[in-house]
Amino acid sequence: MITRDEWHAIIKKQIAIQELWSLNLRDAVNNSRTGNLKPEQVSDDTACSFGMWLATDEAKNAIGLQEQFDNIVNLHKTFHTCAADLLRLVSSNDALNASAMLEPTGMYTIASTNLTDSLRSLICETTSNEVSAYTKRNDLDSL
Repeated sequence: MITRDEWHAIIKKQIAIQELWSLNLRDAVNNSRTGNLKPEQVSDDTACSFGMWLATDEAKNAIGLQEQFDNIVNLHKTFHTCAADLLRLVSSNDALNASAMLEPTGMYTIASTNLTDSLRSLICETTSNEVSAYTKRNDLDSL
């Protein structure tokens, strides 16, 4: 079982990776080239380090509720699908639609934000649960 600090580190690393993806994809759109980013590879949500980790029992146990776990897995899959779709648009020289995906209401931005927000909420829940458990222990001590 991983510690709270290890769990928070995993989530924070994933959030940082999401931000890096956004920069790389924006660069791909602005320069009309995908570089070494291939849509076929990017679409595989199990190929990245977070996707590989999500496939483990450790991830399932760390996230806790099956509903939360399934939500993170689905959001992560959607993120990869949108990133691959954006790269396909860049590859086909469709800069207008590729740029639209990066707008605040664009599909990539929404997918990235939804995943990042869900990951951040897991950090808040973990911290909140620990505070709640600490408060309950201290309440019992005062009786």
